[in-house]
Amino acid sequence: MDITFQQLRCFVVTARTLHFGNAAQELHISPSTFSDTIAALEKRVGRKLFRRDPRRVALTEAGAELLPLAQQVQSSMDAVGSWIRDEDPDIGTIRVGLMVSSPRIRAVLAEAAHALGEISWEIKMLGFDGCYRALDDGQVDAVFVTAAGDLPAGRRGTRLWSEGCVVVTSRHHRLARLPQATIADLAGEKLITNTDRATSGRWTQELLGGRDIEMLAIADSFEEVLELCSAGIGVNVAGASAVDMYTHSDVAFVPLVDAGDITTYLCPPADPSPAVRRFVDLVCERYVAD
Repeated sequence: MDITFQQLRCFVVTARTLHFGNAAQELHISPSTFSDTIAALEKRVGRKLFRRDPRRVALTEAGAELLPLAQQVQSSMDAVGSWIRDEDPDIGTIRVGLMVSSPRIRAVLAEAAHALGEISWEIKMLGFDGCYRALDDGQVDAVFVTAAGDLPAGRRGTRLWSEGCVVVTSRHHRLARLPQATIADLAGEKLITNTDRATSGRWTQELLGGRDIEMLAIADSFEEVLELCSAGIGVNVAGASAVDMYTHSDVAFVPLVDAGDITTYLCPPADPSPAVRRFVDLVCERYVAD
């Protein structure tokens, strides 16, 4: 019976969260792919593992019987991975998490993949709030994050580069007609931000100099920002590299000439493996800010 480790991992996380959407997000898998994976596992074992209705998800009796067995498999696979890293710490997989992508991050990863040819790579798009959680939980081995100013208190990372800002807005918006914008031009606008209001407040303070502006803390990723801005729900302030990285037929990017800078950092875990240390050293040697 060919049951895959990925199927069992999806099953274990769903059994813990009892929520398909949250489990898919935790494992950085699209909801449709995640549902297909669980369905394939149920087909393999020949019985339903979850009871699903619009309000709740619960383990069936068969699911409850499978759970401890699946957890044993997961623990064994984790132990095998640790053994491989202990035997030869310079091989294996480096899992890199991204808050957003940019041309320079792509260049960094391309150079690292070439220089560290014996390493396998995984890239995970984690959105605005997922990077630090994934790093703390051991789901990734390093994260690229952006910040307005310094990293949050208690976080450590290497400052790589900084860039100016653009206003992201619907192409039908009044600001889209300007060759460039100033902070004063944002008066009366609704600013679409990260769903974490504390983080959004720090960003607004650093980038816009504390200007009083209404925040809509409703976006978990930059892809969501683009859709919200294109619909005319509000505007956003992003790094200038978004112009080259993201395209949307209904969105305009307008230079924001008097805002603060947005900085990209590389954050490793508290106890990186030798392979991760090699990756971090390579990036810092080539790209660390002056």
